[in-house]
Amino acid sequence: MKEALQPFVFLLFDFLRTINAATHTDIIRLYQNLTKDYNKKVRPTFNQSHPTKVNLCFNLLSIKELDKKTSKLSMVGMFIFSWHKFQLTWAAKDFGYMFTTTLPQNIVWKPEILLVTPYDEVEPLGFAQQLST
Repeated sequence: MKEALQPFVFLLFDFLRTINAATHTDIIRLYQNLTKDYNKKVRPTFNQSHPTKVNLCFNLLSIKELDKKTSKLSMVGMFIFSWHKFQLTWAAKDFGYMFTTTLPQNIVWKPEILLVTPYDEVEPLGFAQQLST
């Protein structure tokens, strides 16, 4: 049994030896690199005459209330929006092989979205102000 585990232990240590991990300095450099010339007021589309494709996914977590008399359905869920941000890309090898990171939502462009229900008031989820020409 002991002899059978030796190759497994060797492979495990060999695998652990080759793992690369980003350091605190890598994360700071990446954050500075991503936000240096980024403007959250500009839609993330290279050609501004083209639309920005925003993907939407809704995950239903629970049904809070169902009233047949008033036809009211109340539920708890989560919307997940995603879109390609060509300005926020990097070469992972230059930043400690970091492939993903999280940025505060107040520094990146977000699509304008309104949550409208007939039972509550309209709540903006995206920008707080409308810009016009």
